[in-house]
Amino acid sequence: MPPALSLLARQAAASNVCTTPLCHAIGNEFAQYVNLNVDPCSDFFEYSCGAWVTSDEIERENEATNIYALSSGDSLQNIISFLNGTFEELTEIIKTEDASVHSQDKAETDKNNFLIAKNYYDSCLNDEARLATGATPIFPIIAEIENSFFPIDMPVSPQNMAEALASSTAYGIQTIFKFLREYGPYNRDYKAAFILGLDYEVAISGNNQRSELYYRAFLTDMLSSTLGDSSQDEAYNALVKQESQISNMTLWSASKIQSAITNMIEFEKKMVEITTKFNEQIESEENTDSEASTDASTGDIDANTESSEDISLLKLNLNGLKASSKTIDWEHFFSLMVSPEYATGNSTVIFAEEHLAMIDELISSTSVHVLQEYWIIQTVGQMYSRINVPNVLEVSPPSSVETEPFFDATYVKEPSPITDQMICGEETSRTFYDIIGRFFALQTLGASKEKEEADQFVDSIHQSWLADLPNTSWLDDATKTKVIEKIQALKKKVAYSTTNIDWRDPSSIEAYYTGISINGVYLENYYSTVAWKNYKLWKALANKVDGYEWSEENYPEQVNAFYLPTTNSIEIPIGNFRKPFYSPDYPKYLNYGNLGQTVGHELVHSLDSDGRFYDAQGYQSDWFSKESSTEYDRKAQCFVEQYNNFTLGADDGIRYPVNGVAGLGENIADVGGMEIAYRAYHRYLETAGITEQTLPGFENVTPDQLFFINSVVFTCSTEKKGDVKSNLELRTHSPSYFRNIGTMQNSVEFAKAFNCPIGSPMNPEAKCSI
Repeated sequence: MPPALSLLARQAAASNVCTTPLCHAIGNEFAQYVNLNVDPCSDFFEYSCGAWVTSDEIERENEATNIYALSSGDSLQNIISFLNGTFEELTEIIKTEDASVHSQDKAETDKNNFLIAKNYYDSCLNDEARLATGATPIFPIIAEIENSFFPIDMPVSPQNMAEALASSTAYGIQTIFKFLREYGPYNRDYKAAFILGLDYEVAISGNNQRSELYYRAFLTDMLSSTLGDSSQDEAYNALVKQESQISNMTLWSASKIQSAITNMIEFEKKMVEITTKFNEQIESEENTDSEASTDASTGDIDANTESSEDISLLKLNLNGLKASSKTIDWEHFFSLMVSPEYATGNSTVIFAEEHLAMIDELISSTSVHVLQEYWIIQTVGQMYSRINVPNVLEVSPPSSVETEPFFDATYVKEPSPITDQMICGEETSRTFYDIIGRFFALQTLGASKEKEEADQFVDSIHQSWLADLPNTSWLDDATKTKVIEKIQALKKKVAYSTTNIDWRDPSSIEAYYTGISINGVYLENYYSTVAWKNYKLWKALANKVDGYEWSEENYPEQVNAFYLPTTNSIEIPIGNFRKPFYSPDYPKYLNYGNLGQTVGHELVHSLDSDGRFYDAQGYQSDWFSKESSTEYDRKAQCFVEQYNNFTLGADDGIRYPVNGVAGLGENIADVGGMEIAYRAYHRYLETAGITEQTLPGFENVTPDQLFFINSVVFTCSTEKKGDVKSNLELRTHSPSYFRNIGTMQNSVEFAKAFNCPIGSPMNPEAKCSI
């Protein structure tokens, strides 16, 4: 018997085991993850995840998977069961006596909210109706481009360009710019509009004739099936002609399609040239020690990076934007998207003047019919994935990526099918996050009492860390004071919103979704909700930001958490508040071990290798003293060297190294987050004056050991050998195996809990810590 297992066995006589039915259920739940026959001091991944990796469920998966993905899938099935049922059935699931969540006195409002989401879901699932209407619901959108924005019998005016840009932006269509709404460099009270460059298909970014032929073939099929003037289905062909006449839209002949594709590809190539030229200017600026931050592959300005006002590539106000463009009436654009008052002011807008000038020149030199064709093809192309056309096979651009069915941890065979219900359920939950989220939260977490407990749980970890920060001996006093000020100021958003949209009150949710109307036509529903949301977000630019607003792109089944440096805040969404990550019924060591580690991880991001360059208000600043900064870098280098020495085997037989630099911030957060959660757990035990019991089936495993087991359940995963090399190049997170191993190797408390000898694989003498 390995030394550590022998020591664990000797603890059996002194074990204190919970024997209630609930504890038996929890013990059985966690037995599915662990392989207690493995020496935890030799390979903690195999010890904590060994049973899960070799389980039948995982062996049936045909893609790399992990606990987060499976939990998200389970949550999605819960949501689908809501949507497939009636409101009356749902009320039985979420029934509560808690009057503060208004599930009874405002049941009618809850029902109306539910029906909005359910009717949307039903329209998404209605294949017969979607096939019957085909592409015709987008005809009015195409007709507006053809007749209002780019009529070929008159020149394109700056006002028309502004209206075309506003319309496409509202529908989520990128045409000549990409827009972001983020915090600007010098103001955290309001968000700013960022005007960025576009990414383009590889097919037209070079002189690869084969790729361009494929691209042309894809566009031909797409346009023929959506805008073509003839269809093999006679009934659908009659409908297309009728609806095109009603919308006053011109159908495209085969020859028109080919000439339009030629024109569009040539226009795209010129856009790519602009991006390339602008990138070269950026690189030149960077080579002269510019502080402007851009993505060198796309020409995008990093919206989370502060930039100096004296950088010639960047402009920071609306007046500058309006003066810089001859072809687009930006005042009219912002009047449509935000408000006339906003448009006539001088709000912060982030753009690159050189980039805008090149786009201006291209628009000026392009004929109106080419602009019309380009706009129409971009619109159809970005809507195409949601269009069902009778008797047309689904067409996808060619892919050169070959799938490789080999995994590092296990071989797997049968793929799990993705159903229409899963696709429509996920889309509905994202579209109506606050409606679905309320019901999901009541089912999985509970009502106000459980929300308050969740808030207190997260706060206990935050306060525990604050109590420890003054003991950071390597920081000088001035830097330490600023560190503590930053962590004191950090805002916590836990489980769900109770501010501007209050999930406890159906009336608050109803007010938020005012203006949405759902009918039986899916495409109309989809694009009306997209436009509703985009206009809502754009109009919010005129309003002061609530520091406790949640991020825009959340969804209920999401199992993830975030640190947002520009607001110095963490978000722990509702998807994290379910088993095996958290449960009001769990022993505290399980909650602190898993969700507590997640909370600690996000807290540490505020001071990781990137987060430490943002101050307490979210402004970018190098506020560490020179001495503390030097010491920080020395400690960080320990992590870089540790993770650089880890390697993962690929399908070519080569073991590739983990990138310790790319994953530095995440590795620091993993190690620090677990340490924070562990200390918070022991503070809880001390304050409560209790000793927790272990679980049935884990009689030889102490509560501390169960804390560490559950702290790495999120690392239970399979890695596809064929993807190892590319994943190591692209991911900022280290592979899950090494997130598990590396974190525990650096933990003194882990080594003590499992009695790991110094020098054993899981307890190296040298450890990294910040």
